[in-house]
Amino acid sequence: MPRGDQLTRQWGVLSLVDVHHYGITIEALAQEAGCHARTVRRDLAALERAGFPLYTEEIDGEVRWKLLTTFKNAPHAPFTITELLSLYLSRDLLKVLKGTPFYESIESLLEKIRKTISPKTLEHLGKLEHSLYAAQRKQKDYGRYKHLLEQLMEATADGRTVEITYHTMHSDKITVRKIDPYKIWYYENTFFLIGWCHRHNEVRMFVVERIKALKALKEGFNVPPDFSIENYVRESFGVMHGDRVTVVIRFDKEVAGYIKEKVWHPSQNIRDHRDGSITVTLTVSGTAEVKHWAMSYGRRAQIVKPDSLRDEVKKELSLALKRY
Repeated sequence: MPRGDQLTRQWGVLSLVDVHHYGITIEALAQEAGCHARTVRRDLAALERAGFPLYTEEIDGEVRWKLLTTFKNAPHAPFTITELLSLYLSRDLLKVLKGTPFYESIESLLEKIRKTISPKTLEHLGKLEHSLYAAQRKQKDYGRYKHLLEQLMEATADGRTVEITYHTMHSDKITVRKIDPYKIWYYENTFFLIGWCHRHNEVRMFVVERIKALKALKEGFNVPPDFSIENYVRESFGVMHGDRVTVVIRFDKEVAGYIKEKVWHPSQNIRDHRDGSITVTLTVSGTAEVKHWAMSYGRRAQIVKPDSLRDEVKKELSLALKRY
């Protein structure tokens, strides 16, 4: 058995012991873990050697395995041991927030957790880390936007309107506008401000790093009770918004498997064809991002509907061809 599979199974066994506060027998563990009792015994022995605070207690004639509720000197918090250890293991993933107001507190918490864990347990966790890589490769340095994010968070929490100096990318213009900040949204390594734009009298989205200056105003606002960020972003294919439209794309069999193994949009409907190709139907808010997605598959993707989007792609491909 690969080392990673063994470590993953042992983590599952530890988690099962952790959630059974009154203890669990070897036989019950084996049944829940889906493996042989001898395997569970070996896993428990390995976990004990790694320093996890496991112990046994006889209850009603049965030997039950238990886990101490906290490590020695662990911070008082309503977390189980496996929850704390999972948080510790997630620190590589949380590095995407480095340079933001959130990361310093996360780093401080993780350091406190590390100090409560025995050297043997840390060594075992190190083995788990080697078998699991969760960090994102593309990371921005948000250190220079730390003060800006802090101001936005404070204004959002206090319900105060802000005045921003903003660089609009598509027109390459700098504008000053008043915004009621509803939410700060972190999506695909970028922070966005979602709020009511007084200039356009509608909810709009702004890339935080394009905000050149910000000033919190005295006037306040209330987020409308019917506003939901989940509803606001649900129909967009990425972050851009536009008119609601149904898009139909046909993908050749060579890429059909890659398309089918992922949920690209909540509305997606996939239809299989006898030749191995598939047709994907999406209802999205705006077509710019779904167009670039389809075009990234080159000749293996064909826009079927709407005609306006087909024409856009034809024009773009024609212009691109002239460069070669």
